[in-house]
Amino acid sequence: MEEKRPNEKIVKLCSTLDLVEYTILIDALTKAGIECLDTPYVDSAYDDLYVPARGYADVYVFESELEEARKILFQIKRPDEEKA
Repeated sequence: MEEKRPNEKIVKLCSTLDLVEYTILIDALTKAGIECLDTPYVDSAYDDLYVPARGYADVYVFESELEEARKILFQIKRPDEEKA
């Protein structure tokens, strides 16, 4: 991923609350052609014993794609407002 843009800054888009939100967001970003990185807080050694307070994962995008990624994030988090 960084081979194409070695000098471009990577910025945090958001923290996802759970696996479902994470999967929907990553899928939407990928379908829109936005490259993303993630930092999950999940550790299988602690399955069912520990739930992280930070959420499921942080999602990062290239700075040049941040605005488009935010639009997609907004549509995912507030789909009913688009219909009104």
